[in-house]
Amino acid sequence: MDRNPPLDRKPVVIFSSLNLAEAHLVHQALRQARLKATLRNALRAPLMGEIPADDARAEVTVAPEDEAAAQAVIAALEAQGQGDEWACRDCGEANPASFEICWQCGRAHVP
Repeated sequence: MDRNPPLDRKPVVIFSSLNLAEAHLVHQALRQARLKATLRNALRAPLMGEIPADDARAEVTVAPEDEAAAQAVIAALEAQGQGDEWACRDCGEANPASFEICWQCGRAHVP
């Protein structure tokens, strides 16, 4: 039995970053969307400066048939961080648009 996938089924790099936290965020968002995603090179990212930058990038891959769905998830994730700040109804603290709860008091944001 051949354990190597056919060449046309090679995983697609859907996201790469030198920021390991960003790669983990994208990876988890894809997994929550029930897409099979793999995080590669996570152990290389901290070596930035010791190895070439392109080799230090963390990569998130998906199957070719999931590429369009993965791109939609990533676009939604990027759009989440855009928009106006919101003020907490309890404490009045300003919070970035991407926050779902107030960083000061913990109250959930109600749009």
